[in-house]
Amino acid sequence: MARLHALATLTGRPETDLLREAVAAYLEDVEDIRAAEESLREIESGGKPLTLDELDAYLDRDLAR
Repeated sequence: MARLHALATLTGRPETDLLREAVAAYLEDVEDIRAAEESLREIESGGKPLTLDELDAYLDRDLAR
């Protein structure tokens, strides 16, 4: 908690805001890892990987949300 307090003091932002952002970033990371693991399992079981064009389209949609 000392690190959180120090960062809040340094940035002039409330600790609750920093915690909210940290949790949101963590959840996004966990979702990305789960999606990557699922894709890997699909490929390992004979599924077709995305083409570069399909990946670009997927990332464009994901970034738009």
